[in-house]
Formats: sequence, C-alpha cells, structure tokens
Amino acid sequence: MTTLPSSLQISYQTIRSIAIECHAHDLSAYSLFVSGAYGVSKSTKIAYAELLSSKLLMLAISLRAKFYQGVSNNNTVDYVSECGILDYNSNGGMVEKPLSIKDVCDKLIHADEIKLNYTDVKNGLITILKGKERGCAWTLHISMSLFAESILKWLDELSDD
Repeated sequence: MTTLPSSLQISYQTIRSIAIECHAHDLSAYSLFVSGAYGVSKSTKIAYAELLSSKLLMLAISLRAKFYQGVSNNNTVDYVSECGILDYNSNGGMVEKPLSIKDVCDKLIHADEIKLNYTDVKNGLITILKGKERGCAWTLHISMSLFAESILKWLDELSDD
C-alpha cells in the first residue's frame, strides 16, 4: 500500500508536462482541421475540443494549486501579455484588462463557452472564451500555444527542478 503525503503538492515538472501537452494540442489543430488530408468528422472535432478543454483545465487547476502552495502570482502579467486580450463589456463598451497567469486560469475554469477559431491560423490558433464575472460579460481571445510557452518560460525562471 502506498501512503500519500498529508498535503499533496503539484510539482513544476507536472505543470511543465501539461503545458507541453496543451502546446502540442493547440498547434496540431491546424494540420488536423485545415490543411490535413483527412476529412475531419464532427465527432472528431468534438473529441478534439473535449481533449483540449480537459488539458487546459488540468493546466489551470495545477497552476492555481501551485499558487495556493505559496508560489506568487505577482509579476506574471509580463509573461502572458502577448498571449491574448481580455475584454470586459462594461456599460456597453469594451474595456481591455491586462492578464496575469492567474487571470487566464480563472477564465479557463469559469468560462461558459470555449470556441476555437480556425480562420486566423497564420497568427496561431485562437481560442475564444466567454463568461460572466459579477454580472459583467467578458471575452478572452488567447493563443493557447503562446500561453503554454509563457508558462514554460515562467517555470524556467522560477526553478530548475
């Protein structure tokens, strides 16, 4: 019988592994859905979306767990500033908000809708997340491959474990 520690910890290596998987899934979508020789069925698209969604949620939850374990989210805005844009619909107008790693995780966890945009593939597959926060609608346009790369860079600067 294996005894688990009383306080489970998420390692940097676990987060790295999940980030690499998310990166690969994001980049594989173009070759699978747009340029591939195989005519992709609706069922395959659904399976892909479920797989990507589950990996993204795993990444978000793992990162949030790491923050709860005491790793600071402060100063993470610079890491993810080029990954996407978060717009809040405030009083009929859109207001852009800078993102931290925790902000992206929160949006991944609390999104009501996740949609993949296959039309702008030159700039990377863009994932569009939508939801509400305190009654205010928000939309996040993000490249998950760039987000994954940002997480890897952040982890490399935090620790070499």
